Amino acid sequence: MRIAIVGSPDSVEKIYNILSAEYNDIEFLKLMEEKVEDTFVLIKNIQDEVDGIYVTGIGIYSHIKNRMDLKIPISYTSRDLPSIIKAFWELKDDFPKLDSLKLGIDIVSKKKLKEIFKEFNINLSNYILQEHNDEKEEKDYILEYERLLAKKDINCIMTAFGHIYFHFKKLGIPVYRLQASNIEIKENFIFLLDNIKLKDIEDNRLGVKIIKLISCNDSEHLCNSQNLKIERELLNYSNEIQGNFKKIENEEYIFFANKRTLENEFSINKLRSILIKLKTENFKVGIGLGYGNTIVDAEKNARKALNLSVKKGNFGVYLSNGKSIKGPLYGTNELEYNNQINDNFVSVAKKIGISSNYLSKIKAVQKKFNKREFSSRELADILEISERSTNRIIKNILENGFGRLVEFENQTKAGRPRRIIKFEI
Repeated sequence: MRIAIVGSPDSVEKIYNILSAEYNDIEFLKLMEEKVEDTFVLIKNIQDEVDGIYVTGIGIYSHIKNRMDLKIPISYTSRDLPSIIKAFWELKDDFPKLDSLKLGIDIVSKKKLKEIFKEFNINLSNYILQEHNDEKEEKDYILEYERLLAKKDINCIMTAFGHIYFHFKKLGIPVYRLQASNIEIKENFIFLLDNIKLKDIEDNRLGVKIIKLISCNDSEHLCNSQNLKIERELLNYSNEIQGNFKKIENEEYIFFANKRTLENEFSINKLRSILIKLKTENFKVGIGLGYGNTIVDAEKNARKALNLSVKKGNFGVYLSNGKSIKGPLYGTNELEYNNQINDNFVSVAKKIGISSNYLSKIKAVQKKFNKREFSSRELADILEISERSTNRIIKNILENGFGRLVEFENQTKAGRPRRIIKFEI
């Protein structure tokens, strides 16, 4: 097993020294960057070479999760009671009387901080807390600290960020590090190992892929000849991915393998090449991929995905795992949305005046692109519907108070300007 440890150099070294001494059977890779924003490239380049990623704090974790759809488990070292107490212990050596202290602190929750103050009789009332926020960047924390220092609202900083710590250290500002404790490092690492095991179980789930030949536009004789060629291609594909394959009625070809096999790069590239051949030989096809704990469940989910693929056309590959739908796979418009809708979700959809399915897709769009503002054309392209249908959805959202019009998008050509809506869903 290979695990990448990613983050600030001092934290990476500490984590490596603790874990490498205890886990002799794991290969640890040290990937160091002081700034949170610089860790993105490291993780992007390494994720195909390791089984899991252990980052040195929630700042990196949020930065990565907001920008990348990771294929492997990732966990972070938390800053709980041990690390907070340790930092305050060091601080009290320099500030024995807390009356003179104006503290700026980040990441920890207000509730947890108050509990610690009460439990350990820390009489500190003059502090400003920057709680963790997924949308807040490391530079935002720095700018806020600089603003507070300039106004003399704080005279000391306690931070979980390595870059912020070293930045203010160089400026001669009293600064203390919220460094993860040995206990926290070990506990959070066990959580990562558990997730890696779960991922392995998930990768070995049974998978079914159904390819349905919908039509051939040539003569019957030529179509039969083409069918035989395609059948040979699919048989070779099955042999190369080491899956089971059979032809069933209605020009359907079904493959059985595990998730890991069906989703590896070789299998995907091979399927793409087959689809290109089918396109050039005038076939229309639908492709559905399904996973489940049993063959019956996997095939049932594959048929859900196949029906969507046939309906959409354009050689789109769709996937269903019973809980969500994903597709069209392998393209820029790939979207994953929830297929299991609760009563509250249905209630919100009714208030908006749209279907639960569209509400689920709109939420998925916001999550994928990490933004809330979209033009009608953008939404139409992503949802694969006409712009007229998109405008009807937008109209309902605006009229029922679940979004607001931000501006109109200018067009160089003649025609109605496109609206840009900000979702508040």
